[in-house]
Amino acid sequence: METLKQNSRGNSVEIELGETSFRLRSVIDKQMADRRINYGQVPFDFHDEAMVKGPAWLSWIGLILGGAWALIAALELSGVTPIEDTVGDRIAMLTVGTLIAVAGGARLVWLRRRGGKFKVFANDHFQFALLDDDDFPAIHKALSERRDAELRRDLFKVEPELGEEENRSRLSWLVDRGVITREEYETAMAEVEAACADRQVGF
Repeated sequence: METLKQNSRGNSVEIELGETSFRLRSVIDKQMADRRINYGQVPFDFHDEAMVKGPAWLSWIGLILGGAWALIAALELSGVTPIEDTVGDRIAMLTVGTLIAVAGGARLVWLRRRGGKFKVFANDHFQFALLDDDDFPAIHKALSERRDAELRRDLFKVEPELGEEENRSRLSWLVDRGVITREEYETAMAEVEAACADRQVGF
């Protein structure tokens, strides 16, 4: 049994590929999942979501206020503006302001590096997520190929007894999603139309 894995910043995904379904075990953004999903249920669409990184407002306050204090102190020490207190006070203000600004900026960088993105596959019944990393394209391709193969096996068929419109709707759904080619669609529809015409003549 083939196993695909993702690991990034404390998040992990493990996918065991079976014959008709796969088992997904994951921990993403502190959310755990362990489920088995049929390939035919894999959604075609997905969207990006960002991981919770923690509040950044405190870092921005420190960066802005610390920078402002340091700037005021630097201007007074350089003689651009008059010194209202002692030189020692302004040196202390410059030092403290610089340290606060550096701490705020460092925390913003840390939050950015700590966070990340993941891909959410969702439909009306369920959803699952994969990490947005270098391994994602290969995993997405593996799941998509198995999904398309199962859909072809289950839905790509001519069934005159269902009528022309029902066959057209199902085949259009497949071609719109790239499961079958336009040529395959046209060939199948020609068979549907011919079979439906024969049924009408026979009737």
